[in-house]
Amino acid sequence: MKIDEAGFRALLDELTDENTLACRGLLGISHLEFTSKVPTAAVSVEARPVLRVNLEFVRAHCQRDSHIKALLVHEFLHILLRHTFEIRHMTPAINIALDAVINAIIHRKLGADYSSFMSRYYAAAEGPAVLLRMRDSADHEHHLLSRGEPVRFGFEPDRARLASMNWLGQEGYDLWNAIYAGRALHEDVLEFLKSKRIEQWQTTLANGIPIFLGNHADDVVFDTDDVPDYLASRLKASAMELAGSGVLPGHAICKPGDRSVPPAQGPAAAAWERLTLQLLRRLVVPDRLSSTREFQPAWAHLPVLHAGDRRGLLRSLWNPLVSEMVWSTHRSQPRGSVAVYLDVSGSMTEELKALVALLHRFERHLRRPFWAFANTVEPARITGGRLITRSTGGTSVACVLDHLRRSRPAKALIITDGFVESLRSNDYAVPGTKIEVLLTAKGTETALRPSGWPVHRLPSVSRESTRAVR
Repeated sequence: MKIDEAGFRALLDELTDENTLACRGLLGISHLEFTSKVPTAAVSVEARPVLRVNLEFVRAHCQRDSHIKALLVHEFLHILLRHTFEIRHMTPAINIALDAVINAIIHRKLGADYSSFMSRYYAAAEGPAVLLRMRDSADHEHHLLSRGEPVRFGFEPDRARLASMNWLGQEGYDLWNAIYAGRALHEDVLEFLKSKRIEQWQTTLANGIPIFLGNHADDVVFDTDDVPDYLASRLKASAMELAGSGVLPGHAICKPGDRSVPPAQGPAAAAWERLTLQLLRRLVVPDRLSSTREFQPAWAHLPVLHAGDRRGLLRSLWNPLVSEMVWSTHRSQPRGSVAVYLDVSGSMTEELKALVALLHRFERHLRRPFWAFANTVEPARITGGRLITRSTGGTSVACVLDHLRRSRPAKALIITDGFVESLRSNDYAVPGTKIEVLLTAKGTETALRPSGWPVHRLPSVSRESTRAVR
């Protein structure tokens, strides 16, 4: 593709104006630098972010405007998904896992016109590198051939592709499909790659073309403490824009063992418990469907003398008619509980284990089942100290509102980080239900303000306490 520096700048401006996948927050303020020091492209996170682009690479491998935009969005998503903050040592397996998930997001959300760049660039990829592009019909035929199953008439096998399908096996082929369907995280890909020997596969494509888009070297890792506050807020705003649309991958099928509940210790855990107990005491109401009964204090008024009512006794000394005396007693009623909705989206991963540990301590107060939500509301339970539920990824409070209107509990508690879609104040109305929100320490209440719900923030967890609850 013939493109000069001016043309590239125009495409970058067009991409930020379109705000594709909320990229304006970072790319819109980045200084553009053309250099051969990076093999493809890279974004630095500093006081003034720098987008470095190898224009020769663009000219050699991008056929149309959407290919250039796909390359830029790819770099932006590395930042937004915090890969450059959280991965401290890059390896070929980690690089493939990160790029595969990002390329899948681009394919699902921007379409084949954008992802055709990856399909073309990785057309000759072998082994684990095939995960970096969407599979095509030829891949499917080679997969059938590797399993010894019939293929279409006239099909001509390719030895390199067949070797890749043999290496992937059924498990890898299923994972490949799951990646591009949005059901797999980079941890899933990395776990699979670690179970295989990938050293046998070259880390470059044919003719020395670099296999990875962007700079994946170890020296591109950033410390979150070094990120300027204004830039961190822009990235958070970008994440909020995407949270309700299911862009961020979140397989979140919480099978037994996926969500472990460690013992919470230290002053931070105690502060979490105090705040939560206060909320639950205010929100707990008798559950008509509960089979467990409990005794609650009650009072009866009877015209019978009772030593516990001193005022009544004194009044009877001059009043010949015994007035009603207050008798204390107990009555059996269904155990009180509260409807709880726990956010299990990808942005909650960091604090989810500690939250599950917290709910485990107050499990007797939770209405069964309690609920987990991302883009849908699903039943959840804690069994053997582990959270068991499922999720579709993304985050949407609208599905919680719909569920509340159908189930109509008297009171409900929503536990979230606040990265949800923005709604109008009228959309939050749930007649007959009192709703309060328990916000994580790193969450934001910006999107929830129009609701008018009381919002309570959990205290921050220090690094020492974080180690204790992990």
